[in-house]
Amino acid sequence: MIKPPVPACTTINFRQVRYLTIWKKGSSLLALMVSIALGSFLLLLIVAFFTQAANQNRELLLRLQLQRELHKVLHLMSKDIARSGF
Repeated sequence: MIKPPVPACTTINFRQVRYLTIWKKGSSLLALMVSIALGSFLLLLIVAFFTQAANQNRELLLRLQLQRELHKVLHLMSKDIARSGF
């Protein structure tokens, strides 16, 4: 037959219960503060990473646009030089 579960702690006095509940409340508050601090730090890192990535992407697009315009200008200049007979 299956035996009923034995209680984990059969004799606990009032002081132990009071100490445990106070410690648990403080621990949860401390854990909450630490988790908020870590979450804020991680959020700051993520925002900084995406900001840097967006800036690099913008610079890359500007360079690509400049390179395309230079290619068009050189192509037009080569056509004009060929038409002039040189």
